[in-house]
Amino acid sequence: MLNKKIILAVALISTISSSCFADDNTFKTKGHLLNIGAIYTDIDANANANDGGYKFSVPSISYQYNYNFGNKFFIAPGAFFNNNDTENEISLINVASSVTDTSGYNNKTVHNIKYSYGTTLDFGYDVSNRLVGFLRLGYSIADIESNEFSPTLGERALDAPGYTQKYISYRNVAAKKDSTKGSFLYGFGSKFSLNENVKLGINYEIQKFKNLTSGGSTDKTDLKVHILGLNLGYNF
Repeated sequence: MLNKKIILAVALISTISSSCFADDNTFKTKGHLLNIGAIYTDIDANANANDGGYKFSVPSISYQYNYNFGNKFFIAPGAFFNNNDTENEISLINVASSVTDTSGYNNKTVHNIKYSYGTTLDFGYDVSNRLVGFLRLGYSIADIESNEFSPTLGERALDAPGYTQKYISYRNVAAKKDSTKGSFLYGFGSKFSLNENVKLGINYEIQKFKNLTSGGSTDKTDLKVHILGLNLGYNF
């Protein structure tokens, strides 16, 4: 669903801007570009981590140098830093009233991507006088905190008087591990020139971090990370 929304948003921006600014002076994509903005990080985890998680965070800072070939095509090597601060979540598990302990329920791990940094290479095209589109490849290094939680049996009151619900929650930290993981990234995006120097950008990326452990378990988790970025750039 997130992927479809991003594609539709980029397509809509491209269509509107192309028609509205067809007669303006051309702002060719070239030179240094410093961006600052915000990111939306969405984590998909495999069964060992139970659930995914998402968060909107700031800042996201990046620098690029755009080299234009003179025929509307350009390449842009760059570097970035993202303050992700996003973790996957563990939901409560409702159990029958006959359950008296946590037997049969294994520990679960929460992985928090604290921040990430890396390099990118954009392959772009000046779609119109103000709008560009690009494909992105790169490599990301993430600082990840992994906390393993043990199950706890609890009971809460329901809305109906006299009724309760037993549940399994994960609150007690059994083990903790900090690690640095790398991942290739790929994605696409678009930039719109507000004037000769200021650009508004949107980008979407996918990263995959594999074989994460908590330090207390041999179970390994793979995280697929979706990142949607919005930024304001200054071209100089």
